[in-house]
Amino acid sequence: MSRYLRPPPNTSLFVRNVADNTRSEDLPREFGRYGPIVDVYVPLDFYTRHPRGFAYEIVPFVTTWMDLEGIK
Repeated sequence: MSRYLRPPPNTSLFVRNVADNTRSEDLPREFGRYGPIVDVYVPLDFYTRHPRGFAYEIVPFVTTWMDLEGIK
């Protein structure tokens, strides 16, 4: 066992069909009811600086995709 305690790993969740006017502050409000969200990343187009239509949400590893979908 390691001498140093490490934080639990996180998992990235890919979200498609994100609207053009979506900001990274909007997604935790929508998906936060399914569980904790560590961080959100909405990639921007290099030239237009508009969202590219998808996002990544970082969720704790203990939260599985079944928990996010409400399947128990």
